Amino acid sequence: PVGQAIVVDLRNLGPDTERAASYAYGAALAVLVKEAIGTGYMARRHAAFRAAARARWDRHPALRLFGPETPDQLPIFALGLDGVPAQQFTRLLSDHFGVQTRSGCACAGPYGHILMEIGETRSAEMRRAILQGDESAKPGFTRLNFSALLTEAKAEAILDAVDRIAAAPALYVEPVRRSA
Repeated sequence: PVGQAIVVDLRNLGPDTERAASYAYGAALAVLVKEAIGTGYMARRHAAFRAAARARWDRHPALRLFGPETPDQLPIFALGLDGVPAQQFTRLLSDHFGVQTRSGCACAGPYGHILMEIGETRSAEMRRAILQGDESAKPGFTRLNFSALLTEAKAEAILDAVDRIAAAPALYVEPVRRSA
């Protein structure tokens, strides 16, 4: 849509006025940026980032990209790395490369199970392990996205970070220390 208007009367926002105001300002800025750079530019950048990521990451059999691939898909990825829990993958990207991502799947619930192809038997096994205190049994994926406003250098850094960890996870994963 073109020519959107966001109208907020800050007097009617209630006790969380500061937070609500910051959300309203953020939404207004997003609309202004979209109008300034144009949807065509955004679409080209998104397509280029998605194609670059798929070209690099599809080479790694242990790196799983969850979800269907559709035309004109945004460069938003749900990733899994065999043998590396999602929370750890997220930490590795942050600690070793400064790449900020999100992990988990609780908000996705049953959809997350479908994406990760977790059936009833595996789900029950995971639940038992989690209830026994094994946090690593929690299912999940690492989510990241590419903004149309990213510089080529920053996009390349993200691509490279995922690529390097997927190519040799053992170089980045620290061994689990067990107490005697």
